[in-house]
Amino acid sequence: MTYTRSDAHFSEFEEPPEEQIKIFYKSFLSSNDMMIITDKEGTIIDVNPSFERIYGYSKEEVLGKNPRILKSTHSTPELYKNMWENLLEKGYWSGELINVDKLGNEHPVLLSISALRNEKEITHFVGIAVDITEKKSAEERIKELSLFPETNPDIVMKLDRTGNILYMNPAAETLIDNLKISVKELLPDNLENKIQTVIETGSFTDEKQVQDAYLDYTYAVFPDRKSILLRGKDSTQMKKMARQLKEYSLHLESLVKEKTDILKVLYNLEYHLKDVSLEEGLKIIEESAAKLGFDEFFLFLFDEEDHLRTPDGEYAVKDPEIFRAVKSREPVITMGGSQTTAWVPLLCPKKVLGVCGFMTGRPLTDSDHLTLFSNQVARFVEKRMISVEPGVEEEVKTTQKYALRRGFSYLVEEESPQKSFDVFVDYVTHGVPGLCITRTNPRFVREGYSLRKTPFIWLSTLKTEEYTSTIDLTELSISVKDFIRKSMKGIILLDGVEYLVTRFSFEEVLSFVQSLAEFVSMTDSLLMITLSPQTIDVKQLKLLEREMTLFEL
Repeated sequence: MTYTRSDAHFSEFEEPPEEQIKIFYKSFLSSNDMMIITDKEGTIIDVNPSFERIYGYSKEEVLGKNPRILKSTHSTPELYKNMWENLLEKGYWSGELINVDKLGNEHPVLLSISALRNEKEITHFVGIAVDITEKKSAEERIKELSLFPETNPDIVMKLDRTGNILYMNPAAETLIDNLKISVKELLPDNLENKIQTVIETGSFTDEKQVQDAYLDYTYAVFPDRKSILLRGKDSTQMKKMARQLKEYSLHLESLVKEKTDILKVLYNLEYHLKDVSLEEGLKIIEESAAKLGFDEFFLFLFDEEDHLRTPDGEYAVKDPEIFRAVKSREPVITMGGSQTTAWVPLLCPKKVLGVCGFMTGRPLTDSDHLTLFSNQVARFVEKRMISVEPGVEEEVKTTQKYALRRGFSYLVEEESPQKSFDVFVDYVTHGVPGLCITRTNPRFVREGYSLRKTPFIWLSTLKTEEYTSTIDLTELSISVKDFIRKSMKGIILLDGVEYLVTRFSFEEVLSFVQSLAEFVSMTDSLLMITLSPQTIDVKQLKLLEREMTLFEL
């Protein structure tokens, strides 16, 4: 039993998703910057060691609290309003503020916050705070040095009202040389319009990307109102950090979504397997494996001779890794070319029922979700497997009346199954193991024919402790073939084809009969199917007669 899925969609990362999570968390722990993770309500759920070192709080002291414990008197309500508006609308906010540590010391920080989302809503916030105490001190110093442009590390220019450069400090000249650009390329775009805005408003801020460098410009009007002061600050590192945080956030969001999708598939699998037949369940299992993103899926079950077969009775593919997985009772993952294969044993408390196989064209290093998937399959299969043990009736001393050809399947056309049961009882009372599948309550058949050891399967949806019952064609097929392998030379009577046709399509029942007849033909067993010819149309009857040998009454 396999399926092929050519349109499977996978997340494409250089590393498997699980490795990405490890890399992210390792970065979280080792970062020199303070990092904090909260839930959607803003409650702290994790902080990194740098947070503890700089703010003086231990992780245990802050878990469950709100980051407002770090709030200083410098932080205005307008700042937080702007912060939340950006987080809720854009999913991101970045800016400078002053936090207070456990001892009350102030720490200027450059804070970047990203919102993590699932399919519907924000689930977490991740914040990275860079301690800019030294940076602020340097800025104050630079501010002082701005009175002395020659020594200022930032760009300082004096422009006239039309944008002509009247003065340019050494830092601007150095940047032009390093980037190998012209003076015009260094100047802000639409400069004349911005100068006019500065003249009207008194100040203006702007930014520009020059190759890989980002510059934040500040404009001011000189007291003579005839010239403009233009200062440019290199914000490349801050932009780079913001971009990395956004990439981390998007990646983490993708990983959360992938894990959520996997758990959703596993939950739905467990739910949908609760009250379905074996045949329906196998289809659900195949579909669920496809939803997990696998190109092919295999299910092999052990028979009584410890041979692995498909639920339809076919032998499993010959792959030594299958038996390595069974023997170790652990998943085995192999890679061949661009194909990855995982074999996962179906484990029950007392034995291994079989193995699930998963094939995909992507790397696969984590098998936890495959183990959970296979455990659900194992529980389902164990509950649906019908074990039929052959039993031999006490032999009578009379001569056996019927001698049918072994390996053949016979169709007995009669209004009531009297002749069929006559032949069946003749065989089982002369040392031949028998299996009776009947629409009639087995208790009446046992009493009517004095059968004590012959196993029965009742074609009924009613479940009883006294008799095995099912109407599932897959369960019936597995049970009959299992009985044939155990008994070697048994006889099977199927009384109730008319009932099965009312529950399934004729084509499905015909396929079931064909499968049994083919299996019987390779053994020394016998199959008898009794049928009232008036219950199906002529074409259907002819199809059955073509597949079986007509029993002459």
